[in-house]
Amino acid sequence: MLPDELLIYINTFICKRIFDIEKDIIEVSNISPIFDTCNIIEYKGKRVCFQHDNKDLYHCFEVLNKVTEQKIPTIHFKTREICRLAQPYISNFGIFSHYCCDGKGIMFTDD
Repeated sequence: MLPDELLIYINTFICKRIFDIEKDIIEVSNISPIFDTCNIIEYKGKRVCFQHDNKDLYHCFEVLNKVTEQKIPTIHFKTREICRLAQPYISNFGIFSHYCCDGKGIMFTDD
């Protein structure tokens, strides 16, 4: 058996999203992780891993998943970059009007 430290290091390269697995080496071996393991979030069928994918897209999906109403006047994100990443996914919330709050928010029309 390999030492726990080596298994933990190897595990950093294994993404549950890419390999479509439920448990990684750390979880199967019951080892306490030193680093964050995969944390996957899904929005509209697209899955993103916090550890291995674009963290801005991950945060974008976090915000979009928190929206509970179908029609909303605005959505706000932490950064402009995250706000821009949301553009392809906002059609469900209404008709895009303009960016607000120094590019960190999206406004929708009242229609």
